[in-house]
Amino acid sequence: MAIHGSKLPAHFKDQVNYIEKELEGDDSKKILFGMPQSAGDVFLSTSLLRSMQDTYPGYNIYVATREEYVMLLDENPYVYKILLWQDCMVAQAIMMGSASWKGFFNVFFTPFINTQTEYMNYIRNGEDKIALDLRY
Repeated sequence: MAIHGSKLPAHFKDQVNYIEKELEGDDSKKILFGMPQSAGDVFLSTSLLRSMQDTYPGYNIYVATREEYVMLLDENPYVYKILLWQDCMVAQAIMMGSASWKGFFNVFFTPFINTQTEYMNYIRNGEDKIALDLRY
C-alpha cells in the first residue's frame, strides 16, 4: 500500500491490517472518533456521540481508544464498534484516503490532536459537519 506514492511505514502495516480486519463486512459510511488517552477525556467525549449520530444519520460511529479505557465506552448506544487505538490513526491520509488510496472512514474526528499533540488536524475530505450539540 502507498499513500501519496510513498510506501507505508513498516511499523504501520500491522496496524492497518488490524483496522482492515475490524472493518471487514461493513460497507456503510463510517466515522472514526479517536480519543486514545486519559480516562477523563474519553468519558467527557462520550457527551458528543449522540449529537454526532444525529448529525450523521446512517453512519456507523467507530471510537478508537486504548484498551484501558474501553470499559468507558461499553454499552454506549451511539458507538457502533470500539477499536483499539493504533498509532497510524493520527494519519488522516491513511484513515480517510488520499489519491488512489480509498481510506477507511468517511469522517475522521480526533479532538485530542488539538489539545494533546503537535499533529496537524485540518485536512478533510468535505464530509464533516460542524454541528456537535453538547446539550445531550
